[in-house]
Amino acid sequence: MEKMACPFAGWEIRRDICAGECELRELAEVGGTGRAVLEHIRVPRSPEEAARLADEGYDKETLKKGYQKQAKAILEGVKRVEALQGKYLVRVEDRAARPVADGVGWEIALREEASLPLPILLRAKGELSESAVITLGKELTLALDELEAAGMHHGSVTAWTARACEDGTFKLTAPMGIPNLESEFCAPEVAAGASPDERSDLYAVGMILYGCLSGDSMPFTKTGEEAAALRPGGADLPEPKMGSEELKAVVRKACAWRPEDRFACAEDFRAALEALDEEKSAPSEEEVCPACGGKVAAGVRFCTHCGARMPGTEDEPAPAAAPVPADEFESFTDAVSPEPETPAAPLPARPAAPSAPAGRRSHGRISASDGSRKKLVILLIVLLGLLAAGIVTLLVLHPWNTSDQAPANSSAGTVTPEQSGGKPGDGSSSAQPGGKPGGETDTQPTEAVAPEHSQYIEVVSGGEGKPATLTLFTWKDGMWVSEMTCPAWLGQGGITATKREGDGCTPAGTFDVLFYMAAADLNSAMTFYQVQNGDVWVEDAESQYYNTLQNGNGDWKESSDMYAHLTGGKFNASIVFSYNGDCRTAGSATAGAGSAIFIEGVTETELGPTWGSVCISQQNMTWLLSLLDASKNPTVTIR
Repeated sequence: MEKMACPFAGWEIRRDICAGECELRELAEVGGTGRAVLEHIRVPRSPEEAARLADEGYDKETLKKGYQKQAKAILEGVKRVEALQGKYLVRVEDRAARPVADGVGWEIALREEASLPLPILLRAKGELSESAVITLGKELTLALDELEAAGMHHGSVTAWTARACEDGTFKLTAPMGIPNLESEFCAPEVAAGASPDERSDLYAVGMILYGCLSGDSMPFTKTGEEAAALRPGGADLPEPKMGSEELKAVVRKACAWRPEDRFACAEDFRAALEALDEEKSAPSEEEVCPACGGKVAAGVRFCTHCGARMPGTEDEPAPAAAPVPADEFESFTDAVSPEPETPAAPLPARPAAPSAPAGRRSHGRISASDGSRKKLVILLIVLLGLLAAGIVTLLVLHPWNTSDQAPANSSAGTVTPEQSGGKPGDGSSSAQPGGKPGGETDTQPTEAVAPEHSQYIEVVSGGEGKPATLTLFTWKDGMWVSEMTCPAWLGQGGITATKREGDGCTPAGTFDVLFYMAAADLNSAMTFYQVQNGDVWVEDAESQYYNTLQNGNGDWKESSDMYAHLTGGKFNASIVFSYNGDCRTAGSATAGAGSAIFIEGVTETELGPTWGSVCISQQNMTWLLSLLDASKNPTVTIR
């Protein structure tokens, strides 16, 4: 379906946030620093719904009137919420509506305060702590109380209508008038035809908390008619996977099948949450970083504030070799230097040797009188020694570190650091001599020639739902040294080698780091560009200036205001690298291959999956820029 253009004067669309059940786009104030969210509501939800009703015998005029009534109900609810000015209801700042092209249906646009739907927050942050889940429940019930005070109920509460706002508060959006009967948050009695009321809203809030305590997994996830019949048929709700027993009991009561078994009102639900003894809840899910004192989620390897490795997350040492039976290692020793037949003292474990043939064993030893076997073993030792000497000679003489042997980079026309000088093989050590395979180190630095690109950023995906890891390596004294490591977030669509505009993916490959943009110099040796009023990043694939930094109005239809972007407080710097052109020259980019892909420093509340860029915290961005040096020709590798 076609995306709605921004109907609000003085605002422009910056990026998509999510689509599907909830269609949101981030708005930026033209010439200002304001931020907002554009929510696009379709009535009906899809053209297929109108087509299905038409097939069932509804004529076009009846459908037009029905959908107009739905749209009017939504707008009336929005107006009433605007008048309430509730603390726990998402603030609507402007609205617009229009009929669709054929007249069967409406499109509604709401300009709302900046917020993030709960499912997007969970994807970015992972599981919420128990205290956060309790806070979520309390604040959503406060929103229901605000509606109740105005004689309203919500009727369409889902995880997507629950929003995390910039002030740190959880809020509910305005009622949409018509409940989604197919939603897993829809109370059984409403799905059976009853009208929504306060207790059905409480059921929906309970199901939101249930999802948070079950890793975003909802109950009754079987397929087909069997699953559809489970909950409406009265099946008990399975116990949530996480949380204290007290919290689980409160959630299951809120989600009781019969309305009379639930809490009587939002106040009762909230009182039950407030009464929970948090000291008896699940153990704390936060740890304190010993380097900076910041609080981070338990189990993370690196502090999200300063990037230091958290205690107890060091790479595990290789397991010790299993002890070798004494008769096995003694046989090899005695074959070389036979000793009198006396009881052997305990010996350190050595590699096991082949067992002696049957009939040749005496107390686990090869007979010293077996001359031919003795000569064979000695000859084998001599041959192994010669082979080892040859390998050492080859390692010393081979020019491992000559940069002219490194293959050219296919992604950006550069030589990657690992190709030109070697790099840590497994990341377990902070420094490694150039060219040494397998993580070996010399007692003194090798006399390696410094590679052309003597600094590189490596971004490694953490897998679905987990942050990536960003590490900066610098070539020092003949070896690659890891100078910083921090968590990073990638595109919500993952990593791809075939990046396209708007696919939400981060491009894979190795690229040159070109410069960084910011409102002021962040004390970096990297090439710096100070953004000016009127600076834009062109995102119009049909323009010759696609994926370049320009100033003013020109030959393009879509662009991002980089001055507002980097002076509004949410972003402190954007590192530009050579994905899809040189980012400055007209015609250097491939049309439609993706634009505005940066490494960005963002506030803690903005950390999470992106639309293609790599994002790190502002503190880590300042740290990274303090280490980057343009004279070292840095690159970035994303994998």
